[in-house]
Amino acid sequence: MSAMAEHFRVELRSMLRHPSQLLLSYLFPLGFFLFLGAVMPRLNPNATATLVPAFSLFAILTGAILGLPTPLVELRRLGIARAFRVIGVPDRSTVGVPAAANAAHGLLAATAVTVVGVTVFQADAPRHLLAYGLVLLLAAFVFTGLGTLIGVVSNDARVSVLWSQSLFLPSMLLGGLMMPVTALPEGLRRVSSVLPTTHLMRLHDALAFERAPSSAPWVDVLALVATGALAYVIALRLHATEERSASGLRGLWALVALVPLAATMLQS
Repeated sequence: MSAMAEHFRVELRSMLRHPSQLLLSYLFPLGFFLFLGAVMPRLNPNATATLVPAFSLFAILTGAILGLPTPLVELRRLGIARAFRVIGVPDRSTVGVPAAANAAHGLLAATAVTVVGVTVFQADAPRHLLAYGLVLLLAAFVFTGLGTLIGVVSNDARVSVLWSQSLFLPSMLLGGLMMPVTALPEGLRRVSSVLPTTHLMRLHDALAFERAPSSAPWVDVLALVATGALAYVIALRLHATEERSASGLRGLWALVALVPLAATMLQS
């Protein structure tokens, strides 16, 4: 446990020293939030209702989906992952510790968004802080699981960027962060059920802000927990494979983790 704690401490500090990680974990999400937080309420006064939950999720999403995969690819490319295995570091530590450090930074960024949103931009504050915090923890679990899986299935950094963007952009546009899912056409509304942000925003509405739920919260919780757990299990199994196939079909494993979310389309 002491070795794992030291590994976590090193990962936590190294993310602050790496320019791209610092950008994706803090500078980009917080800068984007400050800009839109100052503009959106003037264009749409109703934006203050979703400013805090949407951008707290955005902070975690950015750090995990855009920032986590590439370092994992580099870990393999440079032979560090194999060296860890040779000296006895378990795969669960090699995969899990960077994800835990990333989640910690994401939660810190989300906390900053919450404080600034409520105090500076007079956005709606969560009525139940415990429920709000638990939803953010669930978001960190799901996003870091998917980010880890993307990093494991990608053969190089360019592929990891493509997979990351294929999840990040739809989450921004269709997952309830930039506009309510209810404003989407019926077809896109059903497709948005595949995105974790859609379910997380529903949970924020139902549990943290006491708004009318658009679906049963327990369904969203089960789908998100299953997605995060499945992503980690698949990532660990594939990480243990020494030979990395160059086939693009390997990346389809990342889509398997989204099956629990896709299943919710049947009840939406």
